[in-house]
Amino acid sequence: MALENEILQELQQLSVEKHKHETKTTFHPKYDSMYYSNLIWNSSSYEDVAQIQVALVPVENDDQRDLFDFIRHTISSMPQCQIPGRVLSILVHDQRLNRFLGIIQLTTDLLKSEFKDEFIGFDEKKRGPLKKHIRDHSANLSICVPVQPFGFDFCGGKLLAMLSFSTELHDLYQRRYSKSLALITTTSIHGKSIQYDRLKQLKFIGYTKGYGTSH
Repeated sequence: MALENEILQELQQLSVEKHKHETKTTFHPKYDSMYYSNLIWNSSSYEDVAQIQVALVPVENDDQRDLFDFIRHTISSMPQCQIPGRVLSILVHDQRLNRFLGIIQLTTDLLKSEFKDEFIGFDEKKRGPLKKHIRDHSANLSICVPVQPFGFDFCGGKLLAMLSFSTELHDLYQRRYSKSLALITTTSIHGKSIQYDRLKQLKFIGYTKGYGTSH
């Protein structure tokens, strides 16, 4: 069993590296690396962390989209693709240092998920009449990526995950789509995520089943 786990971990790491390479080769940033370095939060000081002044910046223009995509493609190992339906992309900004801490994205939630349905008490008979409510009042936290070393050194991913449940973000979502959020779901790339562990805003409800590919 230990050998099986070791082999699976090695295969998993090879897959991550392959996806990183594929992602980086398909993204073409608008500016040089120094431009992005000057925008990304890179302090290793606990004093700077203690004085962070968070602002949520919705992506609304080309430069904001380019920065969002730069962080997404260069830091996350998840292959990226366009998502149909509602998409609210957010740059998380530290107003004090005028640098960006990471990115969040809320997208249309899955209409059908076995564990989610069990958690909220849905069955097939209820699904039809309530399908519109599921679509309108739930969202999926599809991207939650802190910049580095903020994420690794200071648990930046946990901050971003908590911000996903903030009044400010929910207000942004409601202003854009005229819908209030009652439920946010998320998944992680490789099993149960430490990033979401022990956050009171999130409850672990199970593992997805089967297999597939990201593209």
